[in-house]
Amino acid sequence: IPETGIRRMILHMIQLDPELRLTAESYLKNYSSVVFPSYFSPLLHDFFSCLVPLDSDTR
Repeated sequence: IPETGIRRMILHMIQLDPELRLTAESYLKNYSSVVFPSYFSPLLHDFFSCLVPLDSDTR
């Protein structure tokens, strides 16, 4: 993976010891500014969360 930030995040996510891995929320907090453009987080996350409902019956 050529992008350093993404490579570093993925390597952290696939550590053999699960105790060393972060939660999904922690990865978003720690890596969102590194792997996603600044406009992604507030605007697009809200937009896409409306498009993809979590309830399978609603889909």
